[in-house]
Amino acid sequence: MARLITPLVEERLERSTSKSDPGDEPLDILQWVINSPPKDYTWTSRQLISSMLSFCLPSTPTALTLSYVLLDLCKHPEFTELLRHQIRELPTDDTFCTRLNRLPALDSFLKESARLSPGNSTAVSRQTLVPYTFSGPDGPHVPAGNWISVPSRSIMRDPAHYTSPETFDPLRFATNVIATGETDMEVNAAHVKYTDASYKYPLWGLGKRICPGRFYASIALKLVVAEMVLNYDLKLADEKGAAGNESFFSFDSFRVPRAGISMRRRFSNGDVGVGDA
Repeated sequence: MARLITPLVEERLERSTSKSDPGDEPLDILQWVINSPPKDYTWTSRQLISSMLSFCLPSTPTALTLSYVLLDLCKHPEFTELLRHQIRELPTDDTFCTRLNRLPALDSFLKESARLSPGNSTAVSRQTLVPYTFSGPDGPHVPAGNWISVPSRSIMRDPAHYTSPETFDPLRFATNVIATGETDMEVNAAHVKYTDASYKYPLWGLGKRICPGRFYASIALKLVVAEMVLNYDLKLADEKGAAGNESFFSFDSFRVPRAGISMRRRFSNGDVGVGDA
C-alpha cells in the first residue's frame, strides 16, 4: 500500500509548498492531514505515508473478528436459525441503529466469538510516565518509559471469570434474554451489548481511552453478519482442516485464521440456488 500511495503523497507535498489558492485544495483526508500541523512544521513523505497507513490499520481487528464470527457460524450451524428469526422479527418503527441493538442473540454470539478469538492477545497498552511499583509482596516494579499491557486473551479465558471458559457458548452473554421456544425470544432492553467492556472483558480497552470506534465496528459487523445469515448458507470448505494450530498463522500479536468458507445464496423462500457460491 505504501508503494501505491507514495506518488500521490509526494505530489501533494510538492503542491502544498507552492502558493496555490487554498480553495483549489482537494477535500480528502490526505489533505486534511497535510494541513493539520502548525505552519512551521514540514512533513516528510515517509512521515505522511506512515500517518495515512495508521488510519487503515485499526480496521484490521474488525476484519479479523468478522473472519472468526463466520467460522464460528460454520462450526455452530444450529444457531443460525435463531439469528435468522431474530433478524426477521426486528420492528420497523425505530431508527436503523436502534433496531440493530435489538438483537441480543447476535450481540451474545459476537461477544462470545471475540472472547475466544480476540485476534490481539493484549489490550490496554500504556507507557509509564513515572516509576511505579504494583502493590503486594511480589508486586513488579515498572521503570519510567516502559510499556505494559493487559493479557486480554488470558483474562477472557480465565475460569475465575467464566464457567467452562474453553467452551463456545453462543448465549453466554444473553443473561437478560428469556428463551420461550426454539427460535422465539423475548428481548430485555438491558441485555448485554457487544460494545460493553469490563475488566473481565477488556477487548475494547478500558478507562478514558476505551475504543471510541467500537459502536461503528459493532454496527458494521452486525450488518455483514445479518446479510450473510439471511441470504447465504455457510459451511467450512475443509472441515477436517479447520481445527488445530495449522489452521492459523501469527502476525505480531495477532492470530489469523486460514480456514476457507463455502457459501451458497438462499432465495427469499429459503431454498438454495443450485450452483450458487
